[in-house]
Amino acid sequence: MTDKENRNKAQATVDITATELDELKRDMRSAQLVSWIEANRKPLAIAGLVLVVALILFGLWRQNVKSQHEAAAMAYSQALAEESVDKKRALLDSIVEDFSSTAYAPMAQLQLAALDEAHASEHLQAVIDHGKSMDAWRWQARLDLAEWHLQHKDAAAARELLEQRMGKAYEQVRHYLLALAAEDAKDRARHLRKALDAESHDEELKHRIQRLLSGVERAS
Repeated sequence: MTDKENRNKAQATVDITATELDELKRDMRSAQLVSWIEANRKPLAIAGLVLVVALILFGLWRQNVKSQHEAAAMAYSQALAEESVDKKRALLDSIVEDFSSTAYAPMAQLQLAALDEAHASEHLQAVIDHGKSMDAWRWQARLDLAEWHLQHKDAAAARELLEQRMGKAYEQVRHYLLALAAEDAKDRARHLRKALDAESHDEELKHRIQRLLSGVERAS
């Protein structure tokens, strides 16, 4: 046999050995994986069961949230359509109690603030504090509650509610109420001017602000 033939035979032997070695490594890895699965079969089964239970509970929770939202919407529509004040209040109270986690609870509180004067401040504060309240609802509740405090001679509480800026459509009323709660004429005039410069949706209020500002400027 020539040297060339010997080299080719040796190379073939090396190639076969390398292929077999790769297959052996794959078999070993597969065996290790199977062994690991066998050793961890119980923990894996428990983890799988926990995942299945979690998915089932999540599905039930979503269905419950959807059902609650639909029931609250129906009750709220019924309350708005009710002509009897007592029945309307009862329906709104039930929404606050039974659907407190939905956005219909603060909506009901806003309605109750107008119907239940004795507890108006509590209803308005509930709207401000509720996590599902929209910004517009909070702004309106802050304005209404500030006005309530002014009617009850608590200007400091009113100013605290009105410190933060609101949406453009609410700024005129905010500065008007701040003017009413002002401690001196200079501060009152400043807020009245800002109220006049703000976006206006109420001509009667605008004229009232102008009259108040004229009176303050004449007195100063």
